[in-house]
Amino acid sequence: MPVFPRLRRFAVLLCLCAVAGTAGQAARAQVLDGVPQTSPYNGAAFYRYQDSGEFTMRVQAWGSVRYPGLYEIGREARLSRLLSLSGGPMLTDRRTNERRRIYVRLVRPAQGNVPIFEQEMTGDIEWLRDDPMLQDGDVLTLSVVTREGPTWRDYVSIGTSAASLALSAVSILVLALR
Repeated sequence: MPVFPRLRRFAVLLCLCAVAGTAGQAARAQVLDGVPQTSPYNGAAFYRYQDSGEFTMRVQAWGSVRYPGLYEIGREARLSRLLSLSGGPMLTDRRTNERRRIYVRLVRPAQGNVPIFEQEMTGDIEWLRDDPMLQDGDVLTLSVVTREGPTWRDYVSIGTSAASLALSAVSILVLALR
């Protein structure tokens, strides 16, 4: 009789080892040929936009785009197409439209990470001055910067600092006159 509980424990231990081994293989399989696959656990994804039989290239879109990640698109694609596929810039507040600046930058790592395209846009999205052809490995980064004016908290902070200085001056004056 005592042999069966030991055998049962051994079988459970063997099953746990087998499950742990397959979990490790699944974790390694999430990156295939250096390309992250679509995963529900991260913000970036792998997108594939191509016509059947079309030669493709892989480019990246990062920063303040709606859909960051790695894109596999046709070889004849331009920067404007990648901007459209990535959803364009994430614009949150339409009221601050005139104070918003959007910086578009395209870097080609094959040429030493030197930006081949940079443009600043103000307000709404404008047309691109140039619309360069993309090459395999290009990286698009989008930055949205909003100029903020002073808020009521800033004015309260300035007022309390001024009141503190005035009270310090009055207390020094009172002590000097005694």
